[in-house]
Amino acid sequence: MVHGPTANPVSLTISLKPEAGGDGFSRSLPAAPAGITLIRVEPIGVPMVWESGFDCSSGSDAAADPLSFVTTAAPPAVSLLLPNQEPADVDVQQALQALRQSCGSTVPTAATLSGFGLADLVTSQWPSQLPVRCPS
Repeated sequence: MVHGPTANPVSLTISLKPEAGGDGFSRSLPAAPAGITLIRVEPIGVPMVWESGFDCSSGSDAAADPLSFVTTAAPPAVSLLLPNQEPADVDVQQALQALRQSCGSTVPTAATLSGFGLADLVTSQWPSQLPVRCPS
């Protein structure tokens, strides 16, 4: 996951569950500044639905905000993960492997995001180096 720059980072909740239904798991990650977070999961054998969403209320102080009645809501980001690698996935897999080698260090922002087709996201607000976080 790529965390972009923000003045008020908030925690993130992710869940992974079988597309056909059944039990999955959910995990919360603490608020973090701009960076990359790699989450290790067991290999999947069936299509899985990945959902992630920021816990925007976790970083707010509603009592101090006279406009706290104004809210925004967005659906979680949803992706379908397939058990079999497609030919188009090779470049992404190679970029992820390189990032795994960088756990606990930093990587150049522009070059790294470019490897995932995200170069157009980089603005002057982004740091030149991104930490690679690999929680256990």
